[in-house]
Amino acid sequence: MGHSTPPPRPDIHATKPVPVWHPARWIGGAALLLFVFLFVRLLVLNENLQWHVVAAYLFSPEILAGLGRTLLLTFLAMVFGLAIGVVLAIMRLSSNPVFQSASWLWIWFFRGVPPLVQLVFWYNLALLIPTVSLGIPFGPQLWSGSTNLLITPFSAAIL
Repeated sequence: MGHSTPPPRPDIHATKPVPVWHPARWIGGAALLLFVFLFVRLLVLNENLQWHVVAAYLFSPEILAGLGRTLLLTFLAMVFGLAIGVVLAIMRLSSNPVFQSASWLWIWFFRGVPPLVQLVFWYNLALLIPTVSLGIPFGPQLWSGSTNLLITPFSAAIL
């Protein structure tokens, strides 16, 4: 038996791949662009939309004030949510079983209760607790206030 040498391998770096041309992709893309163009044209040139009326309502002071309040609520809710989330994450990573259990219970409760139900609960908290007070247990009361003054609709939305 003789030894034969294997044939030389082709140099893969010398060959250049030829990209495959997909005409269906180009036709589909062109059709989609045409559809988007026609839809935008329909919206812009349609006299039934009465864009001057839309602009009058869209940029009215009440709408812009509501937009500002919405952005403020969003920012505050994100800041408070981030702060509470960091504290809960640290509690979950703690070796203390009480901290782990408390953070698990908090997360379980607030994930399980829909946000609209939470909003109704926080807004109506004064029905359950008419006044909130701070003081020394079985001792003097240092501060007391109405729950309605503490939990306003704005703060209920943040919570």
